[in-house]
Amino acid sequence: MKNIKKTFASERGVIDLPSVMAGVIIVGILSIITVASLTLVIPWFQEQGAKDNISAVRIAETSARQDVFVYVDYPTLVSKNYIVPRKDLMCVNVTDAGRGYEIYSQQGNGTIRTSSTADETIRVFTGTVPCTLS
Repeated sequence: MKNIKKTFASERGVIDLPSVMAGVIIVGILSIITVASLTLVIPWFQEQGAKDNISAVRIAETSARQDVFVYVDYPTLVSKNYIVPRKDLMCVNVTDAGRGYEIYSQQGNGTIRTSSTADETIRVFTGTVPCTLS
């Protein structure tokens, strides 16, 4: 007990308020930087995931078309082992009697991205999806 009283009685043993406040401010700034980084990175990862899913389906459709001479829907791609089931919601709308397709991939935040044989760019889709996302 004497050591504690002696420590707080000396000027070197006392933690002053400015030191505590400086520590709190530094921790606060680091927390803000971390949260801001995560809020920017997560949507980017979701977008990349959707692009990867669409690319995987595009490759699977190419394989399926070489075997059965037409494009097929997403459940058929999975059941015939052209593609491993994806974690995200996906669907393929076969168009023009199997000569074309539209791919839809829903991200974790609800954004739907699409691509097709007519337009291979991957873009955000805002309309009504013509197939069931599963």
